[in-house]
Amino acid sequence: MPGAHWASDLANYEMSQSGNRNLLVLVDMCTRFCILRPIPNKEAETIVKTLVQVFCDFGLPRAIQSDNGKEFVNNVMKRFARASGFEHRLVVPYHPKANGSAERCVQKATLSIKKMLEGATFEWDHYVPAVQLALNANVTARHKTPPFTLMFARKINDFKDYRNDAEAKPMSEEMLKKRVDEMRNIVFPAIHERTKTVTKQQELQFNNTQKIMEYEIGDFVIAREPELTGKFNPTYKGPYKIINKTQAPSYVLQDYEGRVLPRNYPPEQLKLVRVMQEIPADEIYELENIVDHKRISAIPP
Repeated sequence: MPGAHWASDLANYEMSQSGNRNLLVLVDMCTRFCILRPIPNKEAETIVKTLVQVFCDFGLPRAIQSDNGKEFVNNVMKRFARASGFEHRLVVPYHPKANGSAERCVQKATLSIKKMLEGATFEWDHYVPAVQLALNANVTARHKTPPFTLMFARKINDFKDYRNDAEAKPMSEEMLKKRVDEMRNIVFPAIHERTKTVTKQQELQFNNTQKIMEYEIGDFVIAREPELTGKFNPTYKGPYKIINKTQAPSYVLQDYEGRVLPRNYPPEQLKLVRVMQEIPADEIYELENIVDHKRISAIPP
C-alpha cells in the first residue's frame, strides 16, 4: 500500500544561496511517488528531522530502506525507528542495484535540475518543487500510470486557466468511500500484479544477459573490495567461507580465524576458489616479511 515502504538516498550539490548543499530523496515503493527535500547538510539530526516532517504529512511507514552511509546508520536513526515502529532495512554495500528506485530518482532529479538551472547553479534548490511535481506527473513504465495519480487517487490538474470553468461540486462522503474501495480492491491489486509481471520480465532479461553465480553454504570464495582503489591494492581478498545466504541474495562470509566479515557481499563481487585443506584457527601465523620471491622446492627444517 502507498506510504508503507520508502527507499531513501542523498544527492550532493554546491551550496545554494539558501545554504542547502544536499537533496534528500524518498521514493514510495508502491506508487513510485518521489519526495525531494533540499537540506543544508547530511547530519543525522537533519535527516531525521526532515523524515519526521515528511511522515507527519504522509503517515508513518512500515519500512525504510537506505544504504549503509553514516547519515542513515546512526543512533539518532535507530531511536527514531524504535520510537516510530518502522523497520530500517540496509541494502548491500557497494551494490547500487539494491537501492535502484532511489538511485534512479536521484539521477532523474539531478538531470532535471541541471536542465532548468541555465547556469544559476547556486539556485538549484529553487527548482526542486517543480522537479518533484514533474517526476510524479510522468507515466512510469512499471505502472503505466503517473505516481501522483496512484498516491492521491486522482488525476493531477493540467496547467490551464480554471477561472472560467464551472465550479466543481465536492464529492459526497459516499463517493469518497467508493473511490477508496476502488483503489484498495481494484487498483492496488492490479498494480501488484503488474509489478510482479514487470519484475519477472526484468529478471529474465537480466539472467539472459548476465551470468550470476550461485554459491552454497560452506563454499570458499574470494571477495572484491570496491573501496580498494589504490594502484597496488589487491582486487580481491580472501579466501573466505560462506556461512549464510540472505534473501537479497547476498552472502555472509567468515575468515579463517572465525570472524564474520562486517558486511554482506552480492554474488557478482565473489569468485569461487578451491581450498585444499581448511586451516585451523590456532595454526595461523603472522608473516613478518617476504625474504625472497624465488620459488624453492623445499623448506629446510
